[in-house]
Amino acid sequence: MNDTQHVGRSDAPDSRHRWVLAAAIAVYALFVAAYALVTPVFEGFDAQAHYAAATFYRAERRLPELTPATVADSYELITQPPLYHALAGLAALGWPVEEARSLAQESTNLYFDKSLSYRQSVVLPGASPAALAPAWIARFVSALGGLLTLLCTWWLARTLFPRRQWLALAAVAVAVLNPQFLYTS
Repeated sequence: MNDTQHVGRSDAPDSRHRWVLAAAIAVYALFVAAYALVTPVFEGFDAQAHYAAATFYRAERRLPELTPATVADSYELITQPPLYHALAGLAALGWPVEEARSLAQESTNLYFDKSLSYRQSVVLPGASPAALAPAWIARFVSALGGLLTLLCTWWLARTLFPRRQWLALAAVAVAVLNPQFLYTS
């Protein structure tokens, strides 16, 4: 076998590598689903502020102005790029915005800021599916962003190191098994 044939074979991902990539993505999907089912809807790092930013884009359909009033709506409108929040708001356009905003505000745990509770939110019994749906849609948008990140990680590693297929899979595995990446996806 000459060197040209060998290089061609090592550059193309074989079916075994694709199966491992598919398995890693399946593990990611299972972990994200488990996190979503175990973690209450408005719990998580700055979940209330991120949700308020998404509902702002959904209701206003414009970029925010850099004013104190915008910070009062959600400080995430100032500190974060708008792509995720705008996509989450756009994906939930079919659902009533006021009911979703009210549920998010009512779910705030008043004891959290006083260091009397580790939970940022409370789970309200009897919350309507229409009020919860936009938050679940935002979680789904976040999970799709995580999936896109995994695929781009694989592609970038394959592009930078074409002869080391397992390096691309290892990079994806590190992301899939990273608890912080899973928690924010």
